[in-house]
Amino acid sequence: TTARHASAECRADAFVTADLTTVTGCTSVAEAVQTHLGGVDIIVHVAGGSTAPGGGFAALGEEEWQQELNLNLLPAVRLDRALLPAMLQQGGGVIIHVTSIQRELPLPESTTGYAAAKAALSAYSKSLSKEVASQGVRVVRVAPGWIETEASVAMAERLAQQAGTDYEGGKQIIMKALGGIPLGRPSQPIEVANLIVFLASSYAAAITGTEFVIDGGTIPTVSSSVPEVCPGDSNFSPGRISHSHSSSISGPPEPASSLALPPLSPVQSSGMSVSAMMCTSGLALTSTKSATDTPMAAASRHSSAMLGLALHPSISTSIPLLTLALRDNSSREIFLCLRNCLIRRDTASLTVLTSAPAKSIKSPPGFRALSISVQAAPVVNPHVGVTALKAACEAVLSDSPNWAESHLAAWADVFQKFGAKPKRTPCSADALRKRVLRDGTLPALDPVVDLYNAVSLRYAVPVGGENIAAYQGAPRLTVATGTEPFDTMKEGVMAVEYPAPGEVVWCDDAGVTCRRWNWRQGIRTRLSVEAQHMWFILESLPQMPPDQLHEAGKMLTDGLEEMMPGRQCNGFTKILARLTAARVDSLGVLGSTGSYAYLSREQRKRSATLACQVAGEIPVMVCVGAISTDAVLHLAEDAQSAGAAALLLPAMSYQPLRNEEVYALFETVTRHASVPVCVYDNPGTTHFRFTDELLGQLSSLKGIRSIKIPGVPDTPIAAAERVAALRQHLRPGVTLGISGDASAGLGLNAGCEVWYSVCGGIFPETAKQITQAAAINDAERVTALTHRLKPLWDLFRKHGGSIRVIAAAAGILGLTDADCLPRPLLPLSAAEVAEVAAVMAALDLK
Repeated sequence: TTARHASAECRADAFVTADLTTVTGCTSVAEAVQTHLGGVDIIVHVAGGSTAPGGGFAALGEEEWQQELNLNLLPAVRLDRALLPAMLQQGGGVIIHVTSIQRELPLPESTTGYAAAKAALSAYSKSLSKEVASQGVRVVRVAPGWIETEASVAMAERLAQQAGTDYEGGKQIIMKALGGIPLGRPSQPIEVANLIVFLASSYAAAITGTEFVIDGGTIPTVSSSVPEVCPGDSNFSPGRISHSHSSSISGPPEPASSLALPPLSPVQSSGMSVSAMMCTSGLALTSTKSATDTPMAAASRHSSAMLGLALHPSISTSIPLLTLALRDNSSREIFLCLRNCLIRRDTASLTVLTSAPAKSIKSPPGFRALSISVQAAPVVNPHVGVTALKAACEAVLSDSPNWAESHLAAWADVFQKFGAKPKRTPCSADALRKRVLRDGTLPALDPVVDLYNAVSLRYAVPVGGENIAAYQGAPRLTVATGTEPFDTMKEGVMAVEYPAPGEVVWCDDAGVTCRRWNWRQGIRTRLSVEAQHMWFILESLPQMPPDQLHEAGKMLTDGLEEMMPGRQCNGFTKILARLTAARVDSLGVLGSTGSYAYLSREQRKRSATLACQVAGEIPVMVCVGAISTDAVLHLAEDAQSAGAAALLLPAMSYQPLRNEEVYALFETVTRHASVPVCVYDNPGTTHFRFTDELLGQLSSLKGIRSIKIPGVPDTPIAAAERVAALRQHLRPGVTLGISGDASAGLGLNAGCEVWYSVCGGIFPETAKQITQAAAINDAERVTALTHRLKPLWDLFRKHGGSIRVIAAAAGILGLTDADCLPRPLLPLSAAEVAEVAAVMAALDLK
C-alpha cells in the first residue's frame, strides 16, 4: 500500500506515516507505539486486501506473490515480533489476527495469492497461540466472509452493471460465487468490530488459539455461542491499543448501528492515556494528557480507540441520532425512526411509519441520514442562529471541507437520476452554498432556521427542519403520482402546486411537504421558532465522511440546547442564582435530596455543566451515584469535564452490597478521578450501612477527602462521642460533614467541619446563620437556630424525607413549577403544600 499523510479529520497528537508492507514501515509503527503508548495490551491485526490481477494462478508472478504476502501475512509477523516481547514481560495481553474464510474457500480467479497468505496467517496465529498462552498472552483469529464495505458495494454495483441488473442482483452474483450465504446477506463491518471487541475483552479471558468465523453461514461452523457482552460491567477494560490498517473489513460503519459497541470502562497507564485510531495508511497516536485534561477524561477517551476497531475515526456516542434506513426488499418499504435529542428527554419517541409507494425508490448506495426530534422550549438566546449562520457563510467563502464539492456533485447525480434538473432545482445544501458564493451571505430568517441553514452550509449537507405537529399522518419519502397538493408561495401569495409524476417527495396524508427530495419545503409544515415539536433530518451520501455527518448533528443539537435551554433548566438556573447570590461556601449538585437517581446521564451532565457555569468561583460538588461502576465512571468523567471541584459518591445497588464491593467501587473511582471524592453515607436511601472500619479503609484512599455522615445521636454528649469514635478510624485531613438537617446543630457542635445541607439548597440565608455561628464556636446559638427550625424538620419526617417538601418549597417561591418532581414521584397535595407554605412564612425562611 502507499502510505498517505494524516487526513484533515485526524485529530491525533502524532501521526506515523508508514507503509506496513515494508520492514521499515512496521518498524517505525512499532517504535512509535512504544514511544507514545509506552507499551501495548491489545494488538488487532486487520491489515489485508488484494491487488492481484485476474486470470488465476498464471497471472501471478513473483512480484504479485510477494505483494500478497507483504500485505496479508508479514505485517502481523513483523509487528508481533516487535511488540510481543513487552506483552510477555508484563505477563498478559491479547493478539487478534483477522484472516479470511478464503483460507478455506478460495476464489481462484483473482484471490489465490490472498487466500494462500491468509491461510499462512491462520497457521502462524495458531502456532503462536500455543507458544505464548502459558505466559498470559491470548492469540485469537477472526475469519470474516463477505463484508459489505464501501469497496464491496462498489464491486456489487460493477457486477450489476455488467449483468444488466440492480444492486441486489449484484449482491446475489457475489453470494452465488461464494456458494451462498444462508443468512441471506453479507455481514456488516460493525458486526466484525463487535466480535473483535468481545474477544479483546475480559469476557473472552479463557479463549485462545481458536478461530471465529463471521460469514453468515457460508462455511458451516460448529462452535460454542459467544455470550453477549454485559454493557454495565466495569471489568471490560480494553487497555492500550495498536491497530493495523485494513482494506478487507474497512469502510465506515453505519451511523446508528456502528455505535452499538458495549460501553467501555476507563483504563489508565503511567499517568497518560492514549487512543490509537486509524487514519488512512498510517497510525494516528493520540495522547490525551494535557494541562486541562483530567486522568478521568483521558481514560474515558479509550472508547474512541475501541471504535477504531471498526476502522473509523472517533465517533461521538453521546448524541442520540439514528440512521434513516432505506430497505430495498420485495415490498420496497422505506422507514424512518426518530428519537429525542438532548434538549428534552421526557417526550415520547416519534416513529414515522413505513410506506410502500406504487413505484419503488432505489436509494443511493451508501445513503445515510441523521434524524433528530426536539420537544422545544422557549427560545432564550435567539442570537445563536444568526451567529452560526454568519460564521458558516464565512467558512463557505474561505475554508470548505475538501470533500464538499464531491458530496454536492453526488447529490446532483442523484437528482438527475430521478428526473430532476440539478442546475435548476439543486439539493438544498447546493442551493444555499451557491447563494453565499454569489452574494457573500444569507439573510437571517428565523433563529432555528438560521441554525440549521448554518449546519447545511458548514457541512455541505442537506438539512431539513419540519414542524411535526403540523403533519397529518406519518411523514414518508415516496414517488409522487402528480396529484398531491403542495402548499407554497408565489410572488408573495399562497399557492398550490403539484409535483411532476415520478418525482421523489416527502409527504403526509394531506399532501407534499417537500419537493424533489430536499429541494423546496412546503409552507404548511415549515419550521419556525414557535414550533413545539421540531423534526430535523440531515441526509448524506458516501462522499461525506460519516464522522462529519455526526459532527453536523452535534453542531445542530449543541446550538439548539444553547438557544433553548429548556423549561426544567430555567428552574434549576433560578435555584443556582439564588445560591450564588447568597455566597454559599460550596454547591452540591444532584445530591442530598436524591433526585440524581431519577435522571438520565445527559440530564445529569447538563445539570453539572449549568451549575459550574453559574457558580463562578464557588466550588461545585457533583453527585455521581449509580448502580454500576461503569455508569459511575462515565458520570464522573462528565462531572469533571463540566468543571466539578469534587465528586459525591453513595453506595447504590439493587442487590445488597458487601463491604469489599463498596471498597472496590471507591478504589476504582478514586484511582481514575482527578478531583476529591466525598463518601456519601446515606443508609436511609441506599440501605447500605458503612461500618466505621470500612470508612477508615476508604479514608486511606488518596482521593477521599470528606465523609458525609447521616444524623448523629440526639444529645450533645452522645453526638460528640459518636464523632470522636469515627474520627479515630479516619486518616488525618479527611473532613466529616453532617447531613440529616435536623442533626445539623448537634453535628457541628460535636466537631463536624461541614454541614451538607438540604434546606440550604433553597433557604441559603437561613442555613448560613447556623454555619456562621458554628464557625465562631457559638454552640448555644447553633443549638437555638437549629431548634427554631423544628417545624421544618417535622415536615421532612412527616413526608418520608426532604425531597417532596423541598420541591414544594421551590414551587412556592416561584423557582420551579409546582409539579417539578421526576416520575414516579408525585408532588404533595394542595393541603400539604399549604402546610409547607405556612411553615415557611412562620419561620421566615430565606
